[in-house]
Amino acid sequence: MNQAPAFHFYACTPFTWGTTTDERDLPALMKIMDLDKVPYALWYLPVPSETHYEIKFYAPQVEGALYLGTMGGKKKRATKK
Repeated sequence: MNQAPAFHFYACTPFTWGTTTDERDLPALMKIMDLDKVPYALWYLPVPSETHYEIKFYAPQVEGALYLGTMGGKKKRATKK
């Protein structure tokens, strides 16, 4: 019997969100999130992906959630003076 992993990664912007339950798929999730060219928040959640939880101000309301940081976004080029 296949059991769902007891954790998942959650990424979100004001425009979209995504999850993955496999750390090997995390680079693919990050690549998808980078397509919006805006910074996104990345979280590790110690609950199965099927778990229902509240999101407040883009943050999952899960006990033990770990904020991994703000990723991506469009990089600005340095300007010459």
